[in-house]
Amino acid sequence: MTDPGLKYADDVARLCMDAEATTVRIVQVPDEFPDKWDIADAIPEGWTLGRLRGLLDAAEPWADVKLLSILSVRDWGVCENLSPLLPTVPPLPPKLVPEPLLPWLEDMAERIGVPLEFVAAPAVVALSSVIGRTVGIYPKQIDD
Repeated sequence: MTDPGLKYADDVARLCMDAEATTVRIVQVPDEFPDKWDIADAIPEGWTLGRLRGLLDAAEPWADVKLLSILSVRDWGVCENLSPLLPTVPPLPPKLVPEPLLPWLEDMAERIGVPLEFVAAPAVVALSSVIGRTVGIYPKQIDD
């Protein structure tokens, strides 16, 4: 395959991977094939479908050479397994949610089947960006 052909194959492979292809292979076309031959062209004279299939099966999976060269420069050290368990998150007590929002947020959490904190946290953040510093939530009002 000529340099422009390799570049084109590399570009197509990258597009395929961007489109979430599971694997991509680039076939090295033998020198005996006609110039600019492509897999979409007719099988060259002297070749059989089985022989061409063997060429396809022998193709190595494509790897992003640019990405691999960047990754190989870094010293990542020894890989360690991550713990499969996440720490438990305590539920948000409803008394910490601002009173005017509580019925609405409890209803929303029940309707979509998530804990209260999943809807309360984003709602409070969104409202705080609108309200600004004019109102505050003080869960430890008596504590310093």
